[in-house]
Amino acid sequence: MGTRILLEVAVASPADAAAAAGAGADRLELSCALEVGGLTPTPGALAGARAAGLPVVTLLRPRPGGFCYTEAELAVMLRDLEWMDGEVAVGLLTPAGEVDVPRLRRFPTARVVFHRAFDLVRDPLTAVERLIDLGVPRVMADGTDHDRLVRLVDAARGRIAVLPAGGVRPVNVRRLVQRTGCVQVHGSFKRPAGDRGGPFGGHYETSEDAVRRVRRILDRVSGATRGPKGDR
Repeated sequence: MGTRILLEVAVASPADAAAAAGAGADRLELSCALEVGGLTPTPGALAGARAAGLPVVTLLRPRPGGFCYTEAELAVMLRDLEWMDGEVAVGLLTPAGEVDVPRLRRFPTARVVFHRAFDLVRDPLTAVERLIDLGVPRVMADGTDHDRLVRLVDAARGRIAVLPAGGVRPVNVRRLVQRTGCVQVHGSFKRPAGDRGGPFGGHYETSEDAVRRVRRILDRVSGATRGPKGDR
């Protein structure tokens, strides 16, 4: 392929961010509570994650569950946005399964990554056109559905980046990028942490080994070599 394939890693702590950066990640998506798919992190976690030296996308998701938000929930998201800089991962849907265009316009769309709420839209090709019209630079989509990813990439025609996310593993990432032509991938590459939490539940941490394995595979596929940290 000849072009370095960008590797984004979902992390939930400064320690995860450092592990991912050391193992070859190019970009981070920061949240908390990966156990429920990720929620908005804290300002302290964001400051700590930035210390890893990589670009950080910050998740804006006020609660678990679906992506049709009340005005009160939307107000929380917009208030949290005030202390965030850089890109933010947002997903807003209508009850009919469409991109909630009026509400999404209340966010700085040039900084928005439309996250995997996109997997719930009724008509993906129409939805991606809505995002393009809004100036959203990137959309995340199910990394296991290669045929759907190919259709999205073809429809996007370079006007929006398509980021495969969900189900991306060392065992399948080679076929994913070769089949779809995507030049970036996203994964959590998580493992259970040693602290199981007892009755309060366990949590996950980033597996440096999994990130490193994916980085090696992507570099072999692309023919790229890992540059210094500042070139990522």
